Amino acid sequence: MLTQITKPAFKNKQRPKHKELLYASKLNRNRGTSAAIKKMTNYYEVLNIPKHAGKKRAYTAFKKRFLREASKEVKVELLTGFLVIINERQKFLDILLAQSEKGRKLTPKYLAVIGSERKKAAAVLADESREAEIRRILKTYPLKESLGGLAHVILPGADQHYLKITYIALFIGIVLMFQTANGLPLPSIGISLILTGVIAHLRFIKSIKISKLIRLSHRRIH
Repeated sequence: MLTQITKPAFKNKQRPKHKELLYASKLNRNRGTSAAIKKMTNYYEVLNIPKHAGKKRAYTAFKKRFLREASKEVKVELLTGFLVIINERQKFLDILLAQSEKGRKLTPKYLAVIGSERKKAAAVLADESREAEIRRILKTYPLKESLGGLAHVILPGADQHYLKITYIALFIGIVLMFQTANGLPLPSIGISLILTGVIAHLRFIKSIKISKLIRLSHRRIH
């Protein structure tokens, strides 16, 4: 009489959901380029900005959160998201987020791009002097660069047209404030030009600070 031999049932060794997420997070921190990661960090949500946000909006969100944050890990994620946007890596992030949402394998070469920005962020914040420099850039007014901008734009990447608008609008606006003409509201026009100059100047200051942060992130540690 033949007896049927049945294979022993093996238990499912799949990790519990919370352990799987922790494992993916660990891979993301240590490698940053593994295609096995199915969950991509949404850096738009980290910075609390909409998709396709510009550099200046990303800067404002980064400044607001970074100066209030105490956790080093969260700071690394904030700086990573900021670098992804100011270094124009959003198209790679968008593809990875779409793949993650559909549960597809993440493209390794795109992961490497985002991973390189995270490595930069981690390297910057591992150096206390460079973290202090970030805080200084975010908090202080760049007086030297602002005054130097009267002749030329010192830092690469700063928006020169905002600089021109600033000083032209301020100059004409101040002149018009003290002029009178029959039927022409010159003082009101002058005030409007001054306000335009102030807004343009604030945008120029942001571009200076963004340029400084880009240079800081690219600086090598000796």
